[in-house]
Amino acid sequence: MMHSWKTISTRTECIAQGYWSSDQCCYSAKYGGLAAINKETIADCMVYIKSNDYNTSAKQDRGEAYSYLDVGGFVSMNYGHIQNCEVYFADYLSDGGSCWRQAVIGGFAYSNEEGGTIEECASSGLIQKGTGNGSNGGTIGGFAIFNHGVIINCITDTEIEIAVDENFQIGGFVSENYKTVTNCICAGNIYTKNSDSYVGGFVGNNCSG
Repeated sequence: MMHSWKTISTRTECIAQGYWSSDQCCYSAKYGGLAAINKETIADCMVYIKSNDYNTSAKQDRGEAYSYLDVGGFVSMNYGHIQNCEVYFADYLSDGGSCWRQAVIGGFAYSNEEGGTIEECASSGLIQKGTGNGSNGGTIGGFAIFNHGVIINCITDTEIEIAVDENFQIGGFVSENYKTVTNCICAGNIYTKNSDSYVGGFVGNNCSG
């Protein structure tokens, strides 16, 4: 049976903008500027994130801590089809004190899963890790953290700045690639203090499928 796609479309009706904010500590949370999980079709949409603000210090006295926070500027997990979409973030600031365990951030997507396709999409802005205590580094991709599907004709102009001496895995476009990236451009810069970090100008780790 042919799959029937549901479509979110028309840029004029699909513009999301605002702030991300959280005062909760959690084991594993997924944030996406437009959607946490996409299993259908999203087309001709734009997301503008002014900043984020994770106020986690109040939770430290109760012994709570983040394990992972899986962030994608547009979508966290993509299993479907995303086309002609754009995300701009003024600032991803991963700096929540000792409540943070790892920063896991993709400019457009946290993970493009098997069967997922992202085409003709763009991400731009600034991703930075400040000087909060207790972090165990993390994984950052200018466009995506993980790619298990197809990314084609996409561009990222994302600045990545790591101000702490922590071990990160960073890819200017994709941090870990397991499948297909075709005709894509990475135009951003990467700054990190830790000499043991794994940094790739385009791909951090090009893995076998």
